[in-house]
Amino acid sequence: MAKRSQSRYVGGRSRKWLKIKRIRKIDCIVCGFTFDATRSRLKALILGLYQGNHLIFIGQVSSDLSGEEPVDLCIRLEGLERTSSPFALRAGIPGIVRLVSPALVCRIEYRGWTIDQKLRQPMFRELRYDQAAQECTTDAIPL
Repeated sequence: MAKRSQSRYVGGRSRKWLKIKRIRKIDCIVCGFTFDATRSRLKALILGLYQGNHLIFIGQVSSDLSGEEPVDLCIRLEGLERTSSPFALRAGIPGIVRLVSPALVCRIEYRGWTIDQKLRQPMFRELRYDQAAQECTTDAIPL
């Protein structure tokens, strides 16, 4: 919450108070996806980060997966499909997931982290072709 320093304190709702949300950005590895067959569209991306040499599950993103890019993304993901999980530990991913090799990187905006180390309110922004998956680690973020 914020207000102008010259303003007086007024209880209740007031236009002098602003709610400011902190938006953070992170580059994540796409480790799988869910597909809505009835609508023929990408439903969600399964995300991961490297913690040392192990890939850990940090959540999924379905927000803002519309438009032309997800069509291209879906074609790329189908070429990377695999049968075994890329994650070091059993990931507890909800639903039926199609797993992929950890090669694609995407930029995600989020609000914070949950207690169980998952992204809070993630939003897909773009694919990152200029970054290698091995560079996406938990080292620089507070988990």
